[in-house]
Amino acid sequence: MEYRRGLPVTADNMSAFSVQNAFALFQRGDTAGAEEILMGMPDDASALHLLGVVRVHQQKLVEAAELLARSVALRPGEAQAHMNLGKVLGTLGRHDEAIAALQEALSLSPSLPEARLALARSQQATGQLEEAILSYRAFLSARPGHGAAVLALADALMAMRRPQEAEAVLSSALPAADKKTSASLKIALARAMRRTKPVDALAHIDHALAQDTSRTELGYFRIALLEDLHRYDDARAEYRDMLEQDPANAELHRSYNDLLYRLGDADEFLGSYERAPRLQNLALDRASFLLSAGRHVEAGECFKAVAARYGESKQTALGIGQSLLKAGDVPSAVALFQQATARFPDQPDIHCSLASALCQLGDPSQAEREMALVLETDPLNQHALAVQGTCWRMLGDERDEALNGYESLIQTFDLEPPDGFSDIASFHAELMPLLDAMHPPTREYLNQSLRGGSQTTENILENGHLLLEKLRQRIEEAVARYIGGLRKDGRHPYLSRAREGFRFSGSWSSRLRDNGFHINHLHPGGWISSCYYVDLPPAIGDRQEQQGWIKFGQPSFEAGLAPRRTIQPAAGRLVLFPSYMWHGTIPFRDQHPRTTIAFDVLPG
Repeated sequence: MEYRRGLPVTADNMSAFSVQNAFALFQRGDTAGAEEILMGMPDDASALHLLGVVRVHQQKLVEAAELLARSVALRPGEAQAHMNLGKVLGTLGRHDEAIAALQEALSLSPSLPEARLALARSQQATGQLEEAILSYRAFLSARPGHGAAVLALADALMAMRRPQEAEAVLSSALPAADKKTSASLKIALARAMRRTKPVDALAHIDHALAQDTSRTELGYFRIALLEDLHRYDDARAEYRDMLEQDPANAELHRSYNDLLYRLGDADEFLGSYERAPRLQNLALDRASFLLSAGRHVEAGECFKAVAARYGESKQTALGIGQSLLKAGDVPSAVALFQQATARFPDQPDIHCSLASALCQLGDPSQAEREMALVLETDPLNQHALAVQGTCWRMLGDERDEALNGYESLIQTFDLEPPDGFSDIASFHAELMPLLDAMHPPTREYLNQSLRGGSQTTENILENGHLLLEKLRQRIEEAVARYIGGLRKDGRHPYLSRAREGFRFSGSWSSRLRDNGFHINHLHPGGWISSCYYVDLPPAIGDRQEQQGWIKFGQPSFEAGLAPRRTIQPAAGRLVLFPSYMWHGTIPFRDQHPRTTIAFDVLPG
């Protein structure tokens, strides 16, 4: 932060001289000498201003803000003091106050580009993205090619789902950028171009890596681009190279083996762990892969080996217990989880696992008591709410209906066609090629509920594509109607969260193929969950077998419960329901795929 020359001359010329003397000392690096002068002038606006700047250089930002606030109170017409105050407040994260100070500085002196840049940053930090974009553009008109501002503007445009504008801003700044800034611009440009020009995006990443070899974190993004381009052999080779350089990197092992599973490479799947250092976290990850892949006996043995070598942990207890459940040994699983809850009493997932196992054993009363313990301290735990509802249903307790609202909280909306389309069918005819391009030619991810199909990885409602923006508008209208129609109940774990604003916490497209389905599951990080139907197989017309229909109320574990409600899909239909509600899909037999879009919503 700079303290400008040309300090205002007060009525007391001696004071002005003293401040100028302190400023000269500060410029020469004699901070102590400057402080000694300034501390003796507690009522002088210029002295307080300069002392505030000194405190910034000393990283004493709270004190700097107090001094600068006193300065502007004494002399409210000093634009520089308002600007410096705003910059300090922004650094402290007090962005609303920063915006007020910076706007005042600009009203006094509109030609302060530093104030404009600081204002843009605070506006961006508070989610005022349209305002931030205008402020960044105003700053760049005075300081064209400023790398940090260009990157920040591009970030704001991307957050507003305007990747084409971000691409234009970044491209225009490239020719004049220095080598290091050029690398950052190309990385940002690759992210903006990923969906529309993946080949060019990959070229930009390669150029950035050539310019700045320290950007090793780009390896993951480069692999993602290779996968976008269906260059799976190259992606595998890239993973192998990265693992050779960093064989203990758990994230690398997980991502690599997830890709191998999706590609159906049974020979190499989990092989990287055999070549890796013998570390606890890697052994746990390997065991978790085995469990997810249905190799329950191997998984159980692996978890036991980890516990024997490194000691029992929450992860090994959960792993061994789940392995026993998958193998059908419910009594042993219950006994193990009971021991684990005594050892790890504050771990909700162990209590939820015990309750699920108790339900399978036919003891929903004890299971319900376990869930009450969890919900007492974590009342919005989505998994615990789901299991609690299952316990009540098994007990014939009417509180299940009150919690899940099978008839009231599950609602359907048949969306109107977006602007520019006469009907939903013509809209979907244009949307489907876009979704086709997003779906990989591989099988599903190992940790997903989907079986027999594929799922996109990105937040597609944040994609910025015009068609998805049009659909998002219709979805937002439906979600707003849904929330607006919910009854008020401050004691209900779902209804109590309802308020006017909301935000998407994730969105994706799922595609089921012949005999595909979603296992019964819930969404632990959501509030409202959904399914929107885009393209459907003729088999969904089977009202007797209900092929491909969505089902609710049947848990992920065997509890002797049939679905509580089913809904027939229809193109253009949106189904909304609580995220803690068990839901899945009845398998269908049809060569025509079933394509949907889903998302989770959180209170705004």
